Amino acid sequence: MSQKKEKHIRDLLKEKDAFLTTSEKVYEFILRHTRALAIGAALAALAALAVIAYVHSRQAAEEASLAAYEAALTSPSPEVALEKIRTDHPGRLAGRLAALALFRLHAEAGALEKALPLAENLVKTLKPAEASLKPLLLDNLGGLYETLGDYPRAEETYKALLDWPPLPGSYKSNLLLAVGRVQVASGQPEAAKQTYEEVRQSFPGSYPALLAQSRLSALKGEAIVPPAEIPLILGLDEISFE
Repeated sequence: MSQKKEKHIRDLLKEKDAFLTTSEKVYEFILRHTRALAIGAALAALAALAVIAYVHSRQAAEEASLAAYEAALTSPSPEVALEKIRTDHPGRLAGRLAALALFRLHAEAGALEKALPLAENLVKTLKPAEASLKPLLLDNLGGLYETLGDYPRAEETYKALLDWPPLPGSYKSNLLLAVGRVQVASGQPEAAKQTYEEVRQSFPGSYPALLAQSRLSALKGEAIVPPAEIPLILGLDEISFE
């Protein structure tokens, strides 16, 4: 009987974990998985190092692209150099700045067909951090459409800019004059009358209101009466989007 009992105890002793306490089980688990845990920790450390290296490389690449942009501005052939920056770094700040600089160069040179796609692409791909550039880009884009004779798109662009809050009153009145101008050019005299009337009523006594009254009278076939006093014309330094 006792032999059977001893045999039974020996059998139990051979069974793994039969009498291990919780702490002993944890300790044994750690011993058995030390290598796996060490490998896991090493992989985690390598992943962290990879992230740090990636961020550092992106910062270095950003700085390098900006340095290349600065060099392109003073290049003997800035158009060629800026175009290379724009195509080589389309998603970086340097690429965006190069596109803006190219737009300015083409517009100043009268190459509006080259300037137009640059302005359109910049407006479409504006990032949230670049939202403050949108009024300036829309204003220039509307001017390009108007100069090229695309009056419907010019009107659409100017009106999109009107919805941009907040606009200074002096700027908004001149923008409404532009809307009325392209409405006349596109054969919408009644719409233009309403636009000029809005300027006249919203900004009484201002120079844009005087122009609006003059254009309104011309559309109605009325005689244009010169004012007794010419209102003050605001300078560009008084117009701000802030």
